[in-house]
Amino acid sequence: LLDALQRGVNLSHWFTHRAAFEAVAAQSAIGPNDLRLIRQLGLGHVRIGVDPEWLMASATALDELMAGLDAARAAGLAVVLALQPQAAYKHALFADPAARDTLMQAWARVAQPLSRWPVSAVAFEALNEPEHEDPAAVRQLMTEIVATLRQIAPQHTVIVSPGGYADVDDLVAFAPLAARNLIYTFHFYEPKNFTHQGAYWGWPMWVSFSGFPYPSSPEAVAAPLQRAAPDVQPHLAHYGDERWNRARLAHALDRASEWARRHGVPIWCGEFGVYRANAAPAHRLAWLNDVTGLMQARGIGWALWDYAGPFGLTQGARPPRELDTDMAAAMGLRTVQP
Repeated sequence: LLDALQRGVNLSHWFTHRAAFEAVAAQSAIGPNDLRLIRQLGLGHVRIGVDPEWLMASATALDELMAGLDAARAAGLAVVLALQPQAAYKHALFADPAARDTLMQAWARVAQPLSRWPVSAVAFEALNEPEHEDPAAVRQLMTEIVATLRQIAPQHTVIVSPGGYADVDDLVAFAPLAARNLIYTFHFYEPKNFTHQGAYWGWPMWVSFSGFPYPSSPEAVAAPLQRAAPDVQPHLAHYGDERWNRARLAHALDRASEWARRHGVPIWCGEFGVYRANAAPAHRLAWLNDVTGLMQARGIGWALWDYAGPFGLTQGARPPRELDTDMAAAMGLRTVQP
């Protein structure tokens, strides 16, 4: 399984956000040609998020999900299945025992059929980005989820997330669980003012950001500063002073690697990427090239965020999609056309 987890991609919104955005889910459908392309690129796994509320509320949800997972397996791809609820659901997990019970029921529903899959074919990711800042409380929840999964699929690998949004800071503040056969995940979007410029979610300033370069330096931001809105200028100037470059990214990833070495546990980067809206293509490719190269040099497996969508390796809301061959090349993937 660890071999398959060296390089992969997220299939975002296929089985998430169903309650709120039926149309988004329909547009995000993944077809056989998509899965074939992913394998041809040299990727070994797909990370698939599932909304537990949708899974438990719809009589057909499990069959629909299993059809998608079976298709990924038939394409020769290992699957990381991550429960990915909405924020309010996650917040309730730390306040309401009934919410935890519902989460365990969702895991039981989906893990039962998958327990018959080979251990090399699927891993269970306990919870995407817990959005809770107390590492001890997150650790307790993760312990409970692992115990539930071990009753159903005792030999399968479980992927554990630290708290918050699973940043490197969250990972290094997290104490590993006592259980064995676990992988610890983190997400890597540093620096977020570059990777999320133009984003309409998260920090309200991001939507106003554009022209943030990579690498960053005072010299690199001088021209964009002339064009930037007054409220953006101090953030852009500070970003230039931070000098985000390959060496600074390496330092951030070294913190994750050192944590893993210290605890004797494997780590895997379950998300990383650059929002396309306002990032210059050449800078986006430079960042992706640096991050994938640095992770490979450290033996950190990864799953790009994402396959289709505003961070996507392909363009087009629905099949047939067009591969971004420049992006594939920057990441060291086989550059094939679908």
